[in-house]
Amino acid sequence: MPAILTQFRFLRPAFSLRFVTLSLMLLSALLILTVLFLPWWTNRFSYVIQNYLIWYPWDLPRHYTGVIRHYNTNFTLSLEKSLVNGERDGMELDFDDHGKVINSGEFRQGKPWNGFCHFREGKAWIAEYKDGRIYNGAMTDDSRVSHYYVDGADVDKATYCKHYGMPETANCAWGLGFWKIGLPDSWWNR
Repeated sequence: MPAILTQFRFLRPAFSLRFVTLSLMLLSALLILTVLFLPWWTNRFSYVIQNYLIWYPWDLPRHYTGVIRHYNTNFTLSLEKSLVNGERDGMELDFDDHGKVINSGEFRQGKPWNGFCHFREGKAWIAEYKDGRIYNGAMTDDSRVSHYYVDGADVDKATYCKHYGMPETANCAWGLGFWKIGLPDSWWNR
């Protein structure tokens, strides 16, 4: 090595290409493991990867308290709800693909209270509530009997369908709200 270069050894690259490559590989592996093993409710990347790519859903802790967020495959927020001791308590918001709120409902101690409330425990998918009572919607009770509500009154299926401008042969249980957003008649008459 020429004498002039030995005086300036400190100018040589401190990291070899092998060291940089190994470091990048380890950081990538750490990132992947972090996303795979973090619970889905902690961040959007874990949610999308675990729910859409590898289908490895975590169960929420039984008495979880906090905000749960669901995301679309494009990483935009689709649902946000609050839980207290594992029960819905507070606002629940639905978002479109652009992040705009399209639906909101309030729950108190696990029970629907105000607004359009979703629930899936063998009952209707969505109904409008006011002060904890069904105001508009179609419900199926535990006996699998359908009940229809218009402006807080329990009505028959024909009245319910007429109120929303749907043919009586339509699946009226899905009429609330969705009929108004312009889905074609053929969608309802399946």
